[in-house]
This record gives sequence, structure tokens and C-alpha cells, in this order.
Amino acid sequence: MSTSKKIFRQTRAREPIASPNSSTNEFLRPRRYCAARSQDRAIPATEPIQNRSSDMKIFQREAIKCDLASQVLRSTGELRLRALGLSMLPSLWPGDILSIQSCTFEDVARGDIVLCSREGQFVIHRIVGKSEDRQFLITQGDGLPRPDGPVPRRDLLGKVTAIERHGSVHKPKRAVPVSHRIFSLALWHWNLLLRIAMQIHVRRNFSLNRKPANATVEPT
Repeated sequence: MSTSKKIFRQTRAREPIASPNSSTNEFLRPRRYCAARSQDRAIPATEPIQNRSSDMKIFQREAIKCDLASQVLRSTGELRLRALGLSMLPSLWPGDILSIQSCTFEDVARGDIVLCSREGQFVIHRIVGKSEDRQFLITQGDGLPRPDGPVPRRDLLGKVTAIERHGSVHKPKRAVPVSHRIFSLALWHWNLLLRIAMQIHVRRNFSLNRKPANATVEPT
């Protein structure tokens, strides 16, 4: 027997036999870990596809609603919408009923709250200016730090003429009070203040909605 074969046999004899519970066995399973990594990477790859499909369905439904409401506004000249979102706080609160009248580009001015169509969705913001060529509106939410993108003439649908809140109706003001601007900036920067304000608003709506049920009726 050659010397090289003796050395090889002695080396193999000294090597420990890996048991299922030994740590040495970890080196015998590299493919299992690679497969697990590939599966982990494959799982999130399918999630954006599902999210995109659901987002597309929501976008299509909103686009259909927006198109129907636009047709009603153009045909009748009036429309009532319920305000959603927080971008116009404190001028508009979620749940406010807005009366909107159809208008033209020349009928609106700086400070008016207008209804616009943007990418198949309704946007209700305040006018902060017009472009120099008088072809675009510049709008911005009272509670947002920056203006929106330019709004073409064709995307202007109407102007908010009345706001119904807590059973009372008032007309929107073009001039935003300084106190409203300070409050809107505070709501934008402090989420805690925003949550407190929304809780107070919701509780007030709830209490007002319960008043008719608890009212007493005098006998006739």
C-alpha cells in the first residue's frame, strides 16, 4: 500500500461522523438554506402584483363615481358632496356636506374653494392663484404646506357655495383667518393635536346625531 493511501485512510478515520443533532451537520445542508432564501424573496414579489390589481379596481371605481358626478354637475348645475380627507382642515372637516355649483374659469378667483378632477378623482382645494397665461389654476389645501400641480381649465368642475356642518349652513370665506392658518400648520406638524381634534369632532357629531332621538315631544 502506498504512503498516500495510508495518509488518506488515517485522515478519514479521524473525521467525526456527523449526527443529525450535531452542529457539524449544519455544513451538510447548504441547499436547504438557499432554497429558504429564494422562497423568502419570492413571497414579497407577489404582493405588489396583488396590491396593484386591488389598487387598480379602487381607482376604476373612483373614476366611475367621478365621471357620474361630473355628468350630474354639468347637466343640473348643482351637486352635493360629503367632504373626506384632512387636507382642508380646519376650513372643511370630514363629514361636511358641500353644495357645489357649476362654474367657468372666469367665475372663480383667489380664495374660492373649488372642485377639480385630477387623475379620475375629486379634489376640493382652495385657489391660491392663476397662471400667467390664464390657462391653469393653482390650488392648495389649507392644511398642506405646498400647492398642488397646475389645474387645467377643463378639470375645473365647480365652486363650493355652502358648507353644512352640525346642522348649520354657512358660506365659505375667501379670506382665511390667521388663526385658521396657525391651527392648520399646528395640525400638520403635530399628529397628537390632529388626533385630539378629530376625536372632539367625531364626539360632537355623535352627540348631535343623538339629540333628536332623546328629544321630548309635548302632547297635543
